[in-house]
Amino acid sequence: VKGDFVMPEGVLQKINWASVNVVTKSLKSTKKSALTDSRTYETLKADAYPKITYVFTKVASIQQNGNETTLTINGNLTTGG
Repeated sequence: VKGDFVMPEGVLQKINWASVNVVTKSLKSTKKSALTDSRTYETLKADAYPKITYVFTKVASIQQNGNETTLTINGNLTTGG
């Protein structure tokens, strides 16, 4: 996760930008199945598109509950499949 977050006194007030990159072949089946993993990589075209990227576009809502902040955000998800 990379980004520019405005957090005076540790409380999130604003996100100027944010992105998340995941290496496609780092995704693993919870069943620890090589077959399932290979099908996932094939579906996502992992060789041609080695990263899955999410780019933040806007905050839909912010809820503050004590020291916990919950955000609902919108953005663009790019995959190869």
